[in-house]
Amino acid sequence: SEFLRLVATEIKLARYRHHLSQAGLAKLAKTSQSEISLLELAKSNPTVELLERVATSLDLTITASIKSITTH
Repeated sequence: SEFLRLVATEIKLARYRHHLSQAGLAKLAKTSQSEISLLELAKSNPTVELLERVATSLDLTITASIKSITTH
């Protein structure tokens, strides 16, 4: 989905800014390197808890916005 691709891109860019490998980020976020890889490829359906751990590890903030779509 577009949402997962946006999340994946932001995580990957933040990881690069922090000079972390996928394994390094995985250790900080208490997950596996393969899970970080899948997340960065937008090939996983991460839990909110995982996203929070990854975001915290990268000094990111997660925000959400839900808007009603009306069609005529």
